[in-house]
Amino acid sequence: MRFAAIIALVLLVAGCAPYVLVQPQRVTVKNALSVEPDIAWNKINQQDISGRSDAEIWTADGPLLNSLTFFAGVEDGKPLYVQTAEQEKRDKLPAFRSSMTPTEVMELVESTYAKISQSALTRTRGLRPAKFAGKDGFRFDMTYVGKDEVDREVTAAGTVHEGRLYMIIYQGTRLYHHGLRQAQAERVIQSARLLGAGG
Repeated sequence: MRFAAIIALVLLVAGCAPYVLVQPQRVTVKNALSVEPDIAWNKINQQDISGRSDAEIWTADGPLLNSLTFFAGVEDGKPLYVQTAEQEKRDKLPAFRSSMTPTEVMELVESTYAKISQSALTRTRGLRPAKFAGKDGFRFDMTYVGKDEVDREVTAAGTVHEGRLYMIIYQGTRLYHHGLRQAQAERVIQSARLLGAGG
């Protein structure tokens, strides 16, 4: 089941409120990052829908339309999204390595999204150095088409600091919703600070 469909299914069957409002003020993400959005976002109020305790997902218009995913310190040897034993047996996700170069992190994201979305059309581009959370980091863009045949545009920014991966990924439908919230997502990315790391 593709990643976006998993999120939607969990939200439909949830017994509690599916979202928690994130106010436009400086907030802490997973005790590892702080960011300052300039509009209200909605944090998906499910325990680790992504399958990973240090990931957090926000959306402005619904998770199938656009989302911000925060990776707040992925450890060496861990994938971006933890899988069940059954999922690992079917198609194990690649793992992050603390020695990865920005190019290798980009390839990790591309491979991960291709597997999760069951996409045969995934393309990364525009890898360049960029500051992230006050540290030397990287940025790149990606497009992919999932089994729902919807084109999605992705913007990723991050850094590897003290052996862990910190990254924010913004994605949205290429036709409309990526551009709709791009400026607001950029504000979140530019405002990121690492907690306990001089930021």
